[in-house]
Amino acid sequence: MKILLGIMGILVSAIIGAKLSEKYKRKERFYFDILSFCTSFRANLGFRRSTVAEVLAESGYDDDFKTYAENALILRKIPNVQPIVIAEKPQKNSWKSNKNRMFSEQETVYIEKFFDILGAGDADSQDREMGFYEKYFERKLTEAQETAKQRAPMTMKISILCGFLFCVFLI
Repeated sequence: MKILLGIMGILVSAIIGAKLSEKYKRKERFYFDILSFCTSFRANLGFRRSTVAEVLAESGYDDDFKTYAENALILRKIPNVQPIVIAEKPQKNSWKSNKNRMFSEQETVYIEKFFDILGAGDADSQDREMGFYEKYFERKLTEAQETAKQRAPMTMKISILCGFLFCVFLI
């Protein structure tokens, strides 16, 4: 019975570790998506001049970014955006909607400002501002990749180690 309980403890701790380490991978994927959106939006500014909603709908972004972006555009009342009801736009003081506090306060402010400038102004000013945010998001993507590379496996290992420690205490 103790062995079975110990195995269950290890499995539960491994599942918890996987969920905790997923946070780092999701943040990395979010920055990758927002950077690719910046690139496609800037290319679109000089070529087709589609709406923000059309550029967002054209690409296969991850759920975190797509939900965040669509809800940010809905709050700004950008036309042709379908509401997503499964999640809300992350707010500074809302831990539920901020996906386990994936972003710091400063990052949340930058991301909110980024979505506020979309579709507001002429193409030249949009291009300049998108260039600024693109550099910022490139830096954040690099940081997120380094953090995910270091902390995601470490979180998983520590979690499994806690499971083994539970087994030792159980025996």
